[in-house]
Amino acid sequence: MYSIVTLSRILTAPKTAGTSSTRMSCSTQMETLLAKYHKQHLYHEIQFNTPQEAEIVAFKTSFGVTFGVFTCFDMLFYDPAIELVEKSGVRNIVFPTAWMDGFPILASVEYQQAWSRLTCVNLLAANQHLPLGDMVGSGIYSCGEALSYVYDMKTNEGHLLVAQLPNLEQHPEQPIQTCQSNNVPFKSAQDDMKQIGSPFHSKLLNDMYTFVKIEGTENNASVCTNEFCCHASYITPSQQPFENELFALGAFNGHHDPEGYIIQACVLIKCNTMEKDSCGTATQTSSTIFNAFQLMGNFSSKAYVFPEVLASNVELIPAKAIAISGNVMSVNRFEKPLLSAVLFGRIYELDHEEN
Repeated sequence: MYSIVTLSRILTAPKTAGTSSTRMSCSTQMETLLAKYHKQHLYHEIQFNTPQEAEIVAFKTSFGVTFGVFTCFDMLFYDPAIELVEKSGVRNIVFPTAWMDGFPILASVEYQQAWSRLTCVNLLAANQHLPLGDMVGSGIYSCGEALSYVYDMKTNEGHLLVAQLPNLEQHPEQPIQTCQSNNVPFKSAQDDMKQIGSPFHSKLLNDMYTFVKIEGTENNASVCTNEFCCHASYITPSQQPFENELFALGAFNGHHDPEGYIIQACVLIKCNTMEKDSCGTATQTSSTIFNAFQLMGNFSSKAYVFPEVLASNVELIPAKAIAISGNVMSVNRFEKPLLSAVLFGRIYELDHEEN
């Protein structure tokens, strides 16, 4: 049996040296040091420094498989996370984290699955299990397929996840390619789609989104903000699907507050209450069933677009149930209570521009 153990260590030097950092080490069960990695992107951890350049760290196991490693907030950035896949060709990732849930677009298992899907890698994600700190959700994924995952807010017990993973390094039918979506343009919703209802604004993870209310058994909806447009079409089985729950289609295009990285996002979400200003507030349950839906946006050609779907009670759905074509996500025969459907776009190259 071969185990990979990740060890987190904080190195603190005298303030005058300016070398405080976070370091993560990977070792085997026999205490063989495999790799050392310093976190590049800090999450409000002003007491630490970062390396002058992002560290691209990978290690090869005795059974011949190469793993890349990064941690926590690094997953939201190009380097080292995407760079490991695109430039180094790594197909297996070890990802330890202390991830606080960011419903409805950055819930732990939701984003883990989406990241694995866009990059088409095997992802071993181990989150700190601390329900009181909203830090839960771990999983084992292969090209977006959740082979084993857990999301447990009710107990403090840890969970051992086990799954059999394909060797992607030996599968030419799943080749390494750019992680950017092959975005295909669609006519602006402002030009081609009649907006259903009046747009309204509500905060989602500190960002002000533009929303429109979802209405009708089978319908279309469009919403635009800052020249970025989102469109959704859907079918529900009920004659009055939104009588007791409010759903909305939202769009955002800009700097995420307060971290400042660039987001383009289309969200089809269940709101926390029937009040419009609750759209974007965290909620984990839904009773409104969708038979099928489609979500699209006119994303920048530079955007990396992560497809995310959550059913009620933070349930992931099989990757094969989600069809992706450029900037269009389609889910047919869904037939579950929907919590959120998201196209989460990151334009990494604009992150360092002034707000």
